[in-house]
Amino acid sequence: MGTRVILENITKRFGEVVAVDNLSLTVEPGELFTLLGPSGCGKTTLLRTIAGLESADEGRIIFDDDDVTNLPPHKRKIALVFQSYALFPFLNVFDNIAYGLKVQGLSRSEIRKRVMEAISLVRLEGLENRRIDQLSGGQRQRVAVARAIVTRPRVLLMDEPLSNLDAKLRVEMRSEIKELQRNLGITIIYVTHDQEEALSISNRVAVMSSGKILQIGKPWDVYENPVNSFVADFIGTTNILEGKMVKRKGEILIDVSGWLLKVDSSNFNHLKASDGERIMVSVRPEDLKISKSSGLQNEVDAKIVEVQYLGKFVKYKVETENGLRIFVEDVVQKGKFFSENEIVKVGVKPEDIRILFS
Repeated sequence: MGTRVILENITKRFGEVVAVDNLSLTVEPGELFTLLGPSGCGKTTLLRTIAGLESADEGRIIFDDDDVTNLPPHKRKIALVFQSYALFPFLNVFDNIAYGLKVQGLSRSEIRKRVMEAISLVRLEGLENRRIDQLSGGQRQRVAVARAIVTRPRVLLMDEPLSNLDAKLRVEMRSEIKELQRNLGITIIYVTHDQEEALSISNRVAVMSSGKILQIGKPWDVYENPVNSFVADFIGTTNILEGKMVKRKGEILIDVSGWLLKVDSSNFNHLKASDGERIMVSVRPEDLKISKSSGLQNEVDAKIVEVQYLGKFVKYKVETENGLRIFVEDVVQKGKFFSENEIVKVGVKPEDIRILFS
């Protein structure tokens, strides 16, 4: 069973810069929790503060019932996996993994038992005596993970661990990290700026900006129901459209540059807006439909101005008669897709239009 991590009103300053601003959250035992945000948002500073590498100026850090706020890193029973891996080039795979156990003074038999268990978990069997410079990037990453888990930490902290790998290997390693977390039941706090990475591996995601958490939730909930334009734009690709509210015959419409969008009324439950008021909405490219024939909901005529063929999918940039440009994503059907300058119909279901509240 993993450790519950509680952050209470954590603030961290560097001079006049507030890197983490009165931030509170709870990471549940055995959860893979991701801090997601752009460079400079405070996510790595927060991770380092949890680790004890930085001292919080205000607030408390609690592991289960233990206040670790003022404890040094080695007394918090955490393990860190860095972006650079920080492996010892003069030690082989076995000795790199065993290093922390030797520092703890464990017996040779216990060290060997734990190291071989960790090697098996990260699938490095047969490479125990290999030098670090003889390993691939993915193998080095596995060594770093094995070295972290072999000490049986209360919390595993991972700071952009896949950023040095190529695209295909990153996808493979995401799956391995998720499987490892399931097998061990350990609490993992994971830092990344990669939205796809965060969505694919996390139990929950916290989106950060300017030292604050803007939204916490399950990946699909944050993606489907962003709280504001920053989250909508940062999590995946979206069309953020500005329009004005139009109330007509009991219906609520949004006029976006002449494109009248009927919106699911349930999306307005928490919105107090009057007729003519400016409003922002988010429409994901994959939620837009594209066709040569009429019959789509919230239909508008548009011209295709750009085509990006991506194998199974194709992305279009289209422009309406009033100059509104939007992105549409569609599945390629038997190698057929639209071409630039074609006139098409574009539409979206009312329930796929998300109201942005700030």
